[in-house]
Amino acid sequence: MKRLLKRFTSSTTTYFLLIAAVVGFLSGVGNFLLVTFTKGAHYLFFTIIGEGLFHISQGGANRFFIILIPVLGSLTLIPVFNILDGIGRGYSFPKFIAEVHLKMGKVNIKRLFAALFASSLCIGSGGSAGREGPIAVIGGAIGSLLSKVLNLKGRRRQILVGCGVAGGIAATFNAPITGVLFAEEIVFMGEMKLNTFSLFVISSVASTTFTRVFLGQESIFKPPAYLFDSVYQLPLYGLLGVFVGMLAAFYKRSFFSIEDYFDAGKIDWKFKLVIGAFLVGLMGFFMPEILSDGYDVIHDLIYFSNEKFTIIFLFFLLVLKIFATDITLGSGGSGGLFAPSLFIGAVLGALCGAIYHQLFPNLIIEPGAYAVVAMGAFLAASTHAPLTAIFLLLELTSNYQVILPIMLASIIGTIVSMAFEQESLDTRYFKKNKIPLEHAKELMFLQSVNVKEILRKDFFSVKRSMTLGELIELIKESPFLSFPVVDEANKVIGMITLNDIKSFMFESELWKLVIVDDIKQEKFYYLTLNDDLSKAQELFDFYDVEELPVVDENMIMQGIITRHDFVNFTRKRFLVEQSHESTISEL
Repeated sequence: MKRLLKRFTSSTTTYFLLIAAVVGFLSGVGNFLLVTFTKGAHYLFFTIIGEGLFHISQGGANRFFIILIPVLGSLTLIPVFNILDGIGRGYSFPKFIAEVHLKMGKVNIKRLFAALFASSLCIGSGGSAGREGPIAVIGGAIGSLLSKVLNLKGRRRQILVGCGVAGGIAATFNAPITGVLFAEEIVFMGEMKLNTFSLFVISSVASTTFTRVFLGQESIFKPPAYLFDSVYQLPLYGLLGVFVGMLAAFYKRSFFSIEDYFDAGKIDWKFKLVIGAFLVGLMGFFMPEILSDGYDVIHDLIYFSNEKFTIIFLFFLLVLKIFATDITLGSGGSGGLFAPSLFIGAVLGALCGAIYHQLFPNLIIEPGAYAVVAMGAFLAASTHAPLTAIFLLLELTSNYQVILPIMLASIIGTIVSMAFEQESLDTRYFKKNKIPLEHAKELMFLQSVNVKEILRKDFFSVKRSMTLGELIELIKESPFLSFPVVDEANKVIGMITLNDIKSFMFESELWKLVIVDDIKQEKFYYLTLNDDLSKAQELFDFYDVEELPVVDENMIMQGIITRHDFVNFTRKRFLVEQSHESTISEL
């Protein structure tokens, strides 16, 4: 495949643009499959089982069976998680981001199947989660898999993963700009470069084109043509941003607390999953609108077309949706937080709009318009990604008049949210697990370079039978401070340093009596030919050594790496890597 692609491309740039388009197309296919599987699971659980078997729509005692539907879904998830070794259980999108950064985009292929099957079953059976995180993972896994097929590694593989993420999100919302910004702002943590941006755009265009051909032209939400041009309502949208920020902070903290509560529980994860599903089903009995991704409810909210949408109803819908989402993912269900964030924001906006309408009857206030703005603002405040939220609203509404309200509410909401809770729904995972994502770029570079790059062959090894006097003469000629000790088969069995012999330096009568085997360090640290420079850095820093021997699988000495060479090499090469990334042609 690689040869075929290269034959039809005249430059490296064209070659990667074509690959980005392929990743985007395949991400569109992944989105189509995820939508199909989710709808199929929903039909199975709610139509075939819920209606055909339990007759839940008939009301009365039959409605109690709605509690069992999420439980049945959780039972089907157990064998899936067993097959996938638990990958995809709970809110796992931050783990995917960690693989993008810390493993140079080497995504575990099991994440693709978890996102496709486990998320479909969870959401389809009523779990309060979204499919946007899963499709981002599916797209990213496709990019990683294609990189493996084409033998692309390091930064190139990482960028193709980003192309898959951009394509997946673009296909979900039929919004290509949103896909690009999601990949840049959330997955790549705002690392905006021309080369990545260009490839993400191509991927998003390809996936959106596929989606529009096979799923239609319409966006997932199509709000009515509200008028957002009233400057008199801007203060109300600003106040909405304050409410959004406060609720987003509460949402984040409640999610973190419930997730920690389930993690700390000593019962088996299978029971946690079923207990969580039962609690969600119980909430769904009282208010079935909180079940699944809730796209149909969001549609009703932005049109404000349901007579049930009283202030009291909206308040309880808001509270129950928050806790249903917390419990679904905290107990081990599979899915994302994007759709629940849009749902919660839409409910809050409709609630504020309804209150505003009663407080200011002389103003023309449409609660649905506030639902639209709050939907994006709450997404921005909970994910700390205001650009993604702003452009999502622009693409969904196709109405530039929304720009002032959404910008104002999103920025105010994000600032207020961060004032109360610094971490976003995604970054808290890194802080909790002490993952130094701020140093990820340096770590990724070190992981991409094998120790052979700075291996020195001019090493001095010493035999275990060498006398102290012979060793001191060797030290006089050597530039090194430590020496590997080898046996008769040239296997490394220890290390000896200047510190080990300095107490004998001025006792010449011992030079012929003491041998290296008597004073060597039997516990020593070494590298193998398969190690990368991140392992070297770990040993240099943690054990404060100046030289490290490099051995093969039989512990035969192959060379040595010095701290001085390591520092010089990494400083020069990292600067070169950074300069290469400034142009797409370096891909």
